[in-house]
Amino acid sequence: MILILLTGAALGARGAEDVRLSAEALAEKLKQYETIDSLEATFKQSKRFKDLTIELKSDGRIKLERKKRIVVWEVLRPSPLKATLLQDELRLESGEGASRVEQTIKTANVGKKAASGLTMLVAWLELDAVRLSKDYDVARAADGRFLFTPKAKQENPFERLEMWLDSKGFMSKLKVLETSGDQFQIEFSAPKITRAQK
Repeated sequence: MILILLTGAALGARGAEDVRLSAEALAEKLKQYETIDSLEATFKQSKRFKDLTIELKSDGRIKLERKKRIVVWEVLRPSPLKATLLQDELRLESGEGASRVEQTIKTANVGKKAASGLTMLVAWLELDAVRLSKDYDVARAADGRFLFTPKAKQENPFERLEMWLDSKGFMSKLKVLETSGDQFQIEFSAPKITRAQK
């Protein structure tokens, strides 16, 4: 959650031709993720703040180990920052050499909404169709975007989300409008996957 809030972009309005998707239909669209054991990809992210005219940009790489429930989100530019999200804690590493700083945050100590946000972040990075369908109303726009609106708005840090899949069924872009009015965008590329052994 801490890292994902470093990014941004504008969201289009929901159109009249949006088609509601069931949990089964979403699972079919995300079937590439069902048998993944690990996933690595590069990303470019940007964030726009509601009350500021600046836009923050960064890029890096992400690694997901599904069985171990570990997510590593590493920003390489403009400044190194690495976050490792485990089941019950978030480990942050920043800086280099003598200025390197490490911090461990227990999810139990970050508050209910923040902890919920961390759990939602993992569900998004894993593209867990069951969890996403439980937390969001899902629709497919006429232009191919997938639209997600939180069912429990008071417990969700996101106002709405838009997702694009590439031709192979992997998430290529995610746009998010936060409840604060800030917006962020993440573009993923060069996915490398390892399938779970049957």
